[in-house]
Amino acid sequence: MDTVRGKAYVILDGTLLPIDRIAADRPYYSGKKKHHGMNVQVLADPAGRLIRASDALPGAVHDLTAARTHDIPATLAADTIKCWADKAYQGASPTIRVPFRDKDPRGWRRRHNRDHAKIRSLGERAMAVLKGWRFLRKLRCSTTRITTIVRAVVALELANLSRWKQLDDSGIGLRTGAMPDAYAHHIFPMTPYGVCSDPEASTPTQSPGEVPGAPPPPLQRRIYAGQKGCGGSFP
Repeated sequence: MDTVRGKAYVILDGTLLPIDRIAADRPYYSGKKKHHGMNVQVLADPAGRLIRASDALPGAVHDLTAARTHDIPATLAADTIKCWADKAYQGASPTIRVPFRDKDPRGWRRRHNRDHAKIRSLGERAMAVLKGWRFLRKLRCSTTRITTIVRAVVALELANLSRWKQLDDSGIGLRTGAMPDAYAHHIFPMTPYGVCSDPEASTPTQSPGEVPGAPPPPLQRRIYAGQKGCGGSFP
């Protein structure tokens, strides 16, 4: 939890990893998702980056029960870490903020739920990163091995993110075009045209050591191609 303690706040959410099971395996059947799976609790930072994933539990386990099983609410409360979560975590901990459960909220309650959803929606990025691994979309291995697989995926994602951060600090990632799109989204804000480092610029910023007039590296061509220096594909 050392990584979590260094964040201004975290986003908590649960996801169901589909597994290959028969109807008789009721403990693994999620009534909410209507299929068999394993429940994994995910913590994301304010930018939506994956920072922690819990051990896998049977899909029939509720998100609140799963979080309490892993002592997530107690740990967050002990370290006074602010956390945003959905309605499923109602009453989990004083530090876990959830929206109002009114069916038709009015006035300030409605505004609170809207602002809460905007913050919590960034956590979907962490879910997308986790499920971006093809073998996690339909697990056909023993359920006893899923926790080990999830831990390995999280370790690889954190190591990969740390590597690209180092490249960005040194400027190598941008000059060589070696930085992946997934990490570029964390550095450059999103626009209707894709990723853009400077929405006011009509031409790309010259990188250190770049020859004036020479075409930009591949990543910069992806970033700057299009209107006002933005785009999403090679020219």
